[in-house]
Amino acid sequence: MHTSRDRILTTHVGSLVRPESLLATIPTVTSTGFALGSASNEAVEQDSAHLEELERDVRDVVAHQVETGLDVVNDGEYGKSSWSSYILERITGFEIHPERRKPLVLLGRDRDRFKGFFATSDMAEAVANGAPSEVCTGPIAYRDEAPVRRDLANLVAAAAPLAAARPDGELFFTCVAPASTAYQGVNEYYASEEEYVYAIADALAVEYRAVHESGVVLQVDDAVFANMYDHLIEQGEEVWARWAQLRVEALNHALTGIPPERVRYHVCFGSWHVPHVADAPLRAILPYLLQVDAGAYSIEAANPATSTSTGSGRSSSCRQARSSSPAS
Repeated sequence: MHTSRDRILTTHVGSLVRPESLLATIPTVTSTGFALGSASNEAVEQDSAHLEELERDVRDVVAHQVETGLDVVNDGEYGKSSWSSYILERITGFEIHPERRKPLVLLGRDRDRFKGFFATSDMAEAVANGAPSEVCTGPIAYRDEAPVRRDLANLVAAAAPLAAARPDGELFFTCVAPASTAYQGVNEYYASEEEYVYAIADALAVEYRAVHESGVVLQVDDAVFANMYDHLIEQGEEVWARWAQLRVEALNHALTGIPPERVRYHVCFGSWHVPHVADAPLRAILPYLLQVDAGAYSIEAANPATSTSTGSGRSSSCRQARSSSPAS
């Protein structure tokens, strides 16, 4: 991973707005992604018009990032249906059960604090009734590397003609973390929560290795990690600690064999456009974040509740962070 003592290298957190030209070739895509298991998912992956448009648009978005002055760029996540649920299109073991609604606990207690707001928002139905469950009914395994290999090839090919003009330039590619995989998940197959989480980690490791083998920096996205804090801490510090520690250890398991300097870890919380007053304090999550085997950390937050003194970081028993990413 490139570093600099002369200036701040610039990057961003990953997802960029898809152009209409690309969306037009994916008739089944919605704001929440494809319907898991639908025949249209396979059809999109095989559709030549979509694949040609995807390659063209990735080339354009990489060039635009470079023209803007960014040093570390990506494919805008154009090849995915979403930042997280895309993975359920690439692994086995899960079924979507629309009739089984699961509360949106990642919103924490703000669901109750601001009932009036949520009742009139576009999230009203989901907040009131929950979202469809992602039920694990069988063994979890990575079933198809073709999409991630395609997306990586598109990114590398798009950046190749620009390499000479950007000696400090680098590429990154986003993948979801174990804690953020199937965050409406219900385990009905594995004997324990630990077995379930580690099975997810084993599947994700296939994708992580593909990114590393391509020569691109891996960014692990983990928005759900911090957003679960308010819900879990209400049940007790030990509940939060047990949940968080298991998922950090599972993530490190998935990263086995990848040098930390080729990994950046991204968490975001508090930045969504709803009322929120109980975001996780940085001092509460930092001891877990710094255990992740990453060479850089990207922490995106937008609430005074996330503020902390530098002293709280120094007093942590965890190892010192290697670097922080300027993406925000």
